Amino acid sequence: MEISIIRKISLISVFLSLFFFLCFPQITLIGSALYNIFLYLNVLLAFMLHEKIGLDQVMVRKVHSMFRMFFFLSFLGNIMSILFYDIEFYFVGIKNIILIVFYGYSFAILACDKKIENIIKKCVYISSVIVSLYTIYCYVTDSNPYMLFVASFTNDLDYIETSLAEVRGLKGRVGGHLGNPVFLGGELLVLLGYCLVDINQKVKIDKGKLCVILMLLISIVLTGSRSALVPAFALLLFSLYYKYKFKSLLILSVLVLVIIPFIPNIDDFLSSLDVMSRSEDVVGSSIFMREEQFRGLQRIVGNNEIFGNGLGWIRHYINLHGLHPVLLGFESLIFSSYTEGGMWGLFVVYPFLFYSFFKLSRLTQNYTVLFYLIAYFAYALLTGAFSLKVFIALFVAILVTIKNDYE
Repeated sequence: MEISIIRKISLISVFLSLFFFLCFPQITLIGSALYNIFLYLNVLLAFMLHEKIGLDQVMVRKVHSMFRMFFFLSFLGNIMSILFYDIEFYFVGIKNIILIVFYGYSFAILACDKKIENIIKKCVYISSVIVSLYTIYCYVTDSNPYMLFVASFTNDLDYIETSLAEVRGLKGRVGGHLGNPVFLGGELLVLLGYCLVDINQKVKIDKGKLCVILMLLISIVLTGSRSALVPAFALLLFSLYYKYKFKSLLILSVLVLVIIPFIPNIDDFLSSLDVMSRSEDVVGSSIFMREEQFRGLQRIVGNNEIFGNGLGWIRHYINLHGLHPVLLGFESLIFSSYTEGGMWGLFVVYPFLFYSFFKLSRLTQNYTVLFYLIAYFAYALLTGAFSLKVFIALFVAILVTIKNDYE
């Protein structure tokens, strides 16, 4: 097959894999998420193009080396947990690691093509507008027709109706097209970080892109997710400061002072941000709740503390029993990595992944990229590594395409 044809197919496949992941992740085909099917096609196309684009880049080789080691460490820990603790092998856990590696491998190569790089940017901005508009629509109308429609096929109607009634944010938590405000907050944060990196590379900022960023920020506030809200505004502040220095502090301060008096139910919203309180009136996770969860976590892992209960154990447990009575959805990357990987996962596997990204970020000599990584890492530590795959896809695309002098 001619290279030109492969590249044209790649443009379509990359766009659709990101678009369906970001906007319609529930759509499946032949038993698999539709975005995963396009991901498999991306991997094949990347393999066919690897000699033509990207392979000679230093950053591409570094990214590929990092993901090979990440897979090795993850797989090794899982094998050790099976051998030492005689636990089950959960295919879903290994599949998840493979998908993470696939995103890193394919986007490191495909994003090197200028046209594919541009299609990634277009997809991010288009998806940001769609997701933000729907999130705002859900808030204004106190409804979520898309998720109610999806839930009617999955018997999750009770969960969706409960989440619609849960008070947080300015007047209620918005789960949007994901049906969960925490998941939605993570995805919006990933999109926001990519957009901020993009505009910080330009001498003149596009007003349309600024509008998209504003829509993303509004949507993050409406989710009521503190784990996304705090990193998002910290990332915005650092990004503005990096580009505009002290003028950014003045601009942001004026905006806050002007907007706050017009926000309805602002007192209730601010009280929900209190993570230190042990009061039952505080909605959402508090430090006291996290302490209780950590004690519950120790009981779950038991004597498997070195290598954990095995990759995929959390999904297996939730499928059988639903949410855990103490740990709920095993929120926080700390809880999930320790449950499935023990101290090996908590102190070796995921620290290796994020530290490797940290070192590669510094090579770009662009502090906004570094702030983006730190913001997502903070979100993952607080709540969980939701939207990790799409973060990896976009972050890798940034690493291999951003202008730098390290080569």
